[in-house]
Amino acid sequence: MTDRRPVFGLAVLALLIGAAVLAQTWVRPEPSEAPVVEPVLDDTGPSVDLEHPTERDIAFLTEVLATGTPEGRRSAARAFAVSGDPRGVEPLFDAATGGGEDDMLFCLAALEILRLQPAELTWRELVRALERVPPLPEACRQELRDRHGLIDGADAPALAGAEDPDPTVRAWSARRLADVVGADDAYLALVSDPSPAVRRAAWLALVGRDTSAIRDELSAAAEHEDDAAILSLSAEVLR
Repeated sequence: MTDRRPVFGLAVLALLIGAAVLAQTWVRPEPSEAPVVEPVLDDTGPSVDLEHPTERDIAFLTEVLATGTPEGRRSAARAFAVSGDPRGVEPLFDAATGGGEDDMLFCLAALEILRLQPAELTWRELVRALERVPPLPEACRQELRDRHGLIDGADAPALAGAEDPDPTVRAWSARRLADVVGADDAYLALVSDPSPAVRRAAWLALVGRDTSAIRDELSAAAEHEDDAAILSLSAEVLR
């Protein structure tokens, strides 16, 4: 751990220096002016307003990250980092799974965006990133785990995650809520979740836990379970 930090510190510094240089090229408009921006490096792309990026801007930067030259991809990553727009997080993590020499740059650019976001959104995106298939590089995952650990002490994000639209986040919350007092209502929803992966995670988290207060409701949920493996877990919880 102690050997890794100086290297990553330099990488972050390089990212921010690059972003600062890029900010002089991708011009941020004054409040009284119409947006004036320059295109990406090769001078062939559309103009992008980094202060208020549109869906078209996000789509353009995402495309550059996916298919551009190495220089163009670095430029797009820095542009996302300068913009601070959370819509850049997923394409940056996508780019970080490419197996190239710039994977960590893309990872750090995504984390720079998340650093500026509310804790609930950051928690959610870190969970989704940690659960990615194919997985992110191990160096990136370690950074994610470190930062996730700083905000995972509160119960509120885990409780909110139980109602997240992404089943990946709901399954993570099911595992996390095993240590949270007052999570019975959340578990009653999770054991009846449309996603088998979420139901399995919920029942597995309840194994060995005192469920006497919600036993009747859990039994009712088990009666509607049609997955044999999950049904076996529910029987272990209810025995």
